[in-house]
Amino acid sequence: MGRNRKSKRKKANGSGNNPGQAYNHFIKALYVLLGKYNAQKSYVYLSNEEKRYIYAFRWVVPVPVAAEGHDVSQAQLKRIGKYIQMYLRTDSHKFREVMLTAYELQVLYSFVLVINQFISSDSRREFLCQKFPFVRTMGDLIDDVGILYLCNFLKVSTSLSCVNSRHYALNFRFGSLVKDNPVFEMIPQVSSYPAQSKVIPINGIERRVFRLGASYSRGKVRFYRLRAGVLGNHYKGRNESVEVYIQSHALNRLNERLDLLDEPGLNYSLWDNTENMKGFEFYRGYLLLPFRLYEIKIGYLAANVVKGVLVFRTFLFITHSSTPEGDRLKEITGLEKNDISYWRLDRLSTLLQADAEKYPGLMELFEQAGMGEILQLREKNLDLQSMQSANFERFMDYIQQGQNESVVEEL
Repeated sequence: MGRNRKSKRKKANGSGNNPGQAYNHFIKALYVLLGKYNAQKSYVYLSNEEKRYIYAFRWVVPVPVAAEGHDVSQAQLKRIGKYIQMYLRTDSHKFREVMLTAYELQVLYSFVLVINQFISSDSRREFLCQKFPFVRTMGDLIDDVGILYLCNFLKVSTSLSCVNSRHYALNFRFGSLVKDNPVFEMIPQVSSYPAQSKVIPINGIERRVFRLGASYSRGKVRFYRLRAGVLGNHYKGRNESVEVYIQSHALNRLNERLDLLDEPGLNYSLWDNTENMKGFEFYRGYLLLPFRLYEIKIGYLAANVVKGVLVFRTFLFITHSSTPEGDRLKEITGLEKNDISYWRLDRLSTLLQADAEKYPGLMELFEQAGMGEILQLREKNLDLQSMQSANFERFMDYIQQGQNESVVEEL
């Protein structure tokens, strides 16, 4: 028996076909927000007309659209939109000592705006300011809301962009203003860029490598160039900077060895560790770029300069030979390369799920080899949002500065 067929179209403001439900969700969020400012009891002093007016000044983020000239499938637009809404409603950050999601911050913006600017009666405005005293200290929040929304857009693009397939970058445009409708509509625009790759002969074998890059600003993707001076004697050319690539082998090893991370988590971690490439270590003929989660070193991207470009050829877990820590572990224990693989000591899951009480000697060996801090990851959540939230200030700086002051140059 067939189902009743109903229209699946949604209104542009993202409220679906039930405006009343959207209003109820907003008002519930307002009530919860007031609780964070110890003002929930004063909620009863808001008239229905005032609540409707606060709702009228809300921010709305509809389903993303493809930027002009960019081919993005409806399925991918839907996926990107799902991630955006998830971040706006669940990713909390401290705003003036209060933990708020981006959605709650825009509710606060609407609330403060209406009380400060759209209450016609001076006595009524003074009364509400007495009942909600935090309003007096807020000022204009529009820039704060905008920056936090853009920060969430960047989080989405860094988690869904795959260096060996497609890069995504998000910008936005404001919806057309409609008479008597002050809704602030922020429409995400998705730009899509195919991966850049080429074939390079490495050790006599043709290898395909993919150029590293990331979402930057205004819907653009920046493909990295690294200042040649960072490479020391490994680069003997005349160019001031070199392009940066990564082999499929390195991507496969990241996926294999960081086995507690899903694809978006791996995409984000690669961005986090290569967007600002500093602190290369020169070891046994390799250029080693430390790879970190929560600022804790878990391994290295191993690179060589090949045909005038920097190529990350593999990912070495911190227990592997050819890393400083791995070689120390080998000296201390006598473990060989095959032993590390056999006992799966080159997997993030093995180290973090090992019973420290059952194997205290093993934990002590890690400490002696200089890799003890990796065990601190046991106390962390290795889900995507937790990792990104721990790096919130970096996202904010990336948005506000519009460019990196690092060894990575804009193309």
